[in-house]
Amino acid sequence: MRVLGFDASTSTIGYGLVECNDKYESLKLLRSGSWKPNKDLGVFEKLLEVRVWVQNLLEETDADVVGIEDFILFMKGFSSAKVISTLAILNRTVGLTVLEATGKSPILLPVLSIRHAIKKDKSPPSKEEVPATLEKILNCPPIVKFKKNRKGIDKAIEESYDEADGIAVAVAYCIKMRNGTLKLTPLKKKIKRKKSIKDESL
Repeated sequence: MRVLGFDASTSTIGYGLVECNDKYESLKLLRSGSWKPNKDLGVFEKLLEVRVWVQNLLEETDADVVGIEDFILFMKGFSSAKVISTLAILNRTVGLTVLEATGKSPILLPVLSIRHAIKKDKSPPSKEEVPATLEKILNCPPIVKFKKNRKGIDKAIEESYDEADGIAVAVAYCIKMRNGTLKLTPLKKKIKRKKSIKDESL
């Protein structure tokens, strides 16, 4: 089974495609990345761009189920009405596109539920600890990428953490299926490919 996970922030959509066996015990990362909608577009044009990109990704990944990290209404330090409304609209556009394209609503997973599912000890990982936690679970190469700043010092690429959060959604979905705390909701149909938009995967 292929599980596609999405993390939709205000400026970046991270995703991860994880394959698991029938007992949800063997997990393998097949693909992951992130994509940025054109910030210069108007709100409706941007949402249309998101819709087309999600449709294309659904077809390319041939996912069986889809999960989305649900947004938090009140985020410490980021709870302005503008930020929350932008996040909510983008998040729900991703979910609505999945429903429209496949005939099945994606599962919405709260961020704390995701992090509790992937934790290895009593405490769930912080956002910064999520990539390393996933690397151990999936036995995969480093998720966080780096680039040199003007001073020649390696600096983590922020979009890597959105990518990690998308992967975490897919992994948490599989773990919750294994533990019996989530019901399988397979997609009903495949989709017809729409106009392509460049995938800016890291």
